[in-house]
Amino acid sequence: MLPKNEQFICDDCNLIFQVFGIGIVKRKSVYCPKCGERWETRVYESTGKGTRGRQGWKDFKPDEIVVLKRCLSGELAPHQAALLLGRNANSIRIKLHRMRNGTPAPSENTWKDSEVAVLQKAIREETHLREVAAQLNRTYDSVRQKARRMKG
Repeated sequence: MLPKNEQFICDDCNLIFQVFGIGIVKRKSVYCPKCGERWETRVYESTGKGTRGRQGWKDFKPDEIVVLKRCLSGELAPHQAALLLGRNANSIRIKLHRMRNGTPAPSENTWKDSEVAVLQKAIREETHLREVAAQLNRTYDSVRQKARRMKG
């Protein structure tokens, strides 16, 4: 018996896929949706599972970025890059999206000490947070959330 929503990989075509079922799945074997092979399919376990830090992600290394650039050029599919890098396919898709659109990683938006000082001064002087957001070139929600965390 197979558990619901478990990921599988076909070693023949390097495809990661899921099998969905309602209730108890009573299949003895799983077939690859691409090639139809059942002998080359097995349960997929990412080698990156359980290695994430407290912040919820681990940074991509330069050699992993090279593989992602191959993925952007169309040489590899995201699930193949996930297999090569030992990461979750969803994390690969998110990183590729950020690389395409130029969206900075979350760690690049950290608050500088000078920005925190400006915000502390604004809180003491009871300046409106929208003015502080415009001054710091940050969104109002970002400034409001940081102010709430600073107040305790």
